[in-house]
Amino acid sequence: MKNIKNQQIKVTVPSVRISRNERHISARSLVLFVLVFGLVGTILLWRSFAAVPVVATLEGEQMTPISGSTVVTDSAASGSKAMKLAQNGTLSSVINLPSDASSVSVQARGDQCSGAPSLAVAIDGIAIVATTAVSSTTYSTYSATKSQTAGSHTLSITGTNLGTVQKGNGKHPGCSRNLYVDVTTFYGTPPPVPVVTVTATPTTVNATAGTTLSWNATNASACNASWTSSTNTSGTQSVTPTATSTYTMTCTGSGGSGSGSTIVTVSSTNAISVPTSVASDCSVDVTSALLSWISTVPNNSTLAFGSGKCYRLEGTVELRGRSGLTFEGNGSTFKSLNAMTTGSSTDDQRAMFRIIGSTSMAFKDMTLVGAYTHGGTLDSTIQHAHGIDIRGTSAEVANTNISNMAGDCVYYGLGYDNVTRSSGSYHDSTCSSVGRNGLAVTAANNFTAQHNTVGNVGFDAFDVEPNVGTYTSSTGWGSNNITIDSNTIQGYYRLYAYSIVTNAPNIGEYFTNNKVVGNGLRIGIVNPAGASVRATNVTISGNTADTATWSPAIEAHLVDIFNVTNNTVPMSGGTMATTDTSCKVNISGNTFTGGTTQFTNTNPTTGC
Repeated sequence: MKNIKNQQIKVTVPSVRISRNERHISARSLVLFVLVFGLVGTILLWRSFAAVPVVATLEGEQMTPISGSTVVTDSAASGSKAMKLAQNGTLSSVINLPSDASSVSVQARGDQCSGAPSLAVAIDGIAIVATTAVSSTTYSTYSATKSQTAGSHTLSITGTNLGTVQKGNGKHPGCSRNLYVDVTTFYGTPPPVPVVTVTATPTTVNATAGTTLSWNATNASACNASWTSSTNTSGTQSVTPTATSTYTMTCTGSGGSGSGSTIVTVSSTNAISVPTSVASDCSVDVTSALLSWISTVPNNSTLAFGSGKCYRLEGTVELRGRSGLTFEGNGSTFKSLNAMTTGSSTDDQRAMFRIIGSTSMAFKDMTLVGAYTHGGTLDSTIQHAHGIDIRGTSAEVANTNISNMAGDCVYYGLGYDNVTRSSGSYHDSTCSSVGRNGLAVTAANNFTAQHNTVGNVGFDAFDVEPNVGTYTSSTGWGSNNITIDSNTIQGYYRLYAYSIVTNAPNIGEYFTNNKVVGNGLRIGIVNPAGASVRATNVTISGNTADTATWSPAIEAHLVDIFNVTNNTVPMSGGTMATTDTSCKVNISGNTFTGGTTQFTNTNPTTGC
């Protein structure tokens, strides 16, 4: 045979004709075309699968152990643990699916030794993943598309080709083929979160009159409220409030829990007009004059201010231990003209109104204008100069326009006894050009913020941020049943549209149906102080934005029962939501135009 070594061999491949117009593609171009579009298709399929919400998960270490199995610590596994199989056998466990599932995946890896271990997966005795070699030493996904109905199912994972392989007739150390089973994930559409509506007929009553509350819940199996013994998902109840009150109903279902509230306003029959001796043209400071007058007004009265008048406040109207007082502004303005001084401890506490340890208080139909001229910029040295400062008090703030505050427009916090939380509502109001937050909640139960417009704030539009300190689930720092619903966030905010800071318990937090205009929707559930407290039962649903934001738009840490559904969140790229060390996460049905992935869930936890 002729020696052809070191000789060049040229092979000519005919071109491939693919159209009538005599266009041709070489074989090399055709191969490149197939590879590129195959890769694109693979990526699109992966992204489509990744966006499917999680219905349920089962950790390998939660499966019933058998002979040859051991729970091992593995930093690469979910929850840093996995189930190790050292000999042939079948792991099994019963898992309850809260809703239908359409596919399942198993994370597994294998120790290689003269071959690979194998696994097979079955549900209710029916094979869904045939015996497959686990040839990777790092965790890989073994998936199958198989519909499963909601309810209990038996998951079985069988390991074969396992055991120790001897070398040199047993005279030399051998090696082992082991199978490591991490987490099994079922994908589908989780059940929807309950939606609760509560109404009152009529909504405004006299102190001796009653009203009828009606409620209706969808996607729920049971309801609970302090004002009725019924647990039905719909019904009516007659109540006779003695002061303006918020009535809240919480309902549960397979998709979690949801709440709805309504406010019943009790009209005071004892209206007392501000004395004509109190200047009403903002010519002089009337802080002391108002305090002197208010001290003579009995509880359960309406303090009636002049229609369209102006009252100058250079100090704080602070009340303690009062009950049933309504500040009826009648369209009047309360204004501060003295400039705020950076670093001044006096100005730092210069709220316009501060109510401490009181009940059934109300502020209505008034405008508050502070003297802070740097709205949208935080000055931490005077950040506690709020518009209305509520401490350990039940209070309603309604139809009130607040601007130019160095602190928050409205603050709901802890009483001076370090035990009593505030409660009530903030609604149908505006807040603009403030140094810190539109609304701050540091210690409150059963609170609702609805139909407000907030913009140009130096920190967060709505901030639920307990201080570090003592607490129980319902007293001290923290929050319970806080609803932020149907508000408009217009224009600039520095950090988040909505934030929860877990320095203390935050239980039952609902941010729903809010609209961000001229900015992106950014939400943070964070723990900067490193406390071990977890937020519980947080719902973010039905919110919209008209402007793209960067990734992640929603970030959550240490949350138990987290539902993010039906939001419209334009993205400039990347992942819409990220969760870390969280349990029972349902992120589904959101629109994230411009983004690549709906969510990622890092270090998921179980048992919540």
